[in-house]
Amino acid sequence: MKRNQMEQQQIQDISFQMVLHAGNAKQLFIESLREMILGNEDAAAAKYEEGIVALTKAHEYEAAYMARYARGEEDQNVDIFLVHANDHLAMALTMQDICNEFKPLIRTINQLKQTK
Repeated sequence: MKRNQMEQQQIQDISFQMVLHAGNAKQLFIESLREMILGNEDAAAAKYEEGIVALTKAHEYEAAYMARYARGEEDQNVDIFLVHANDHLAMALTMQDICNEFKPLIRTINQLKQTK
């Protein structure tokens, strides 16, 4: 079964939204780490929370596509835009993991700097 033009446009729209929100999430997680390094924990927490909101939006678009696929509304041909979007989502998730791993270390380093 081949996709018609409208279905192709819908998949591209989903993909572009995933790229947008995942890219924003990744950048916000990076900004969160930068704020943490500067010792601005409140600003870091705010950026991180913004990143979570953006990441959730990216996941919602991915879930919308996956639901269509599960209902049999999508064929098994892979759309290159969707693959690209999924790469962005994976990078954002990795950046979130990095934030969670490094924040305690950065906090400790900042505390040690203050005691000198």
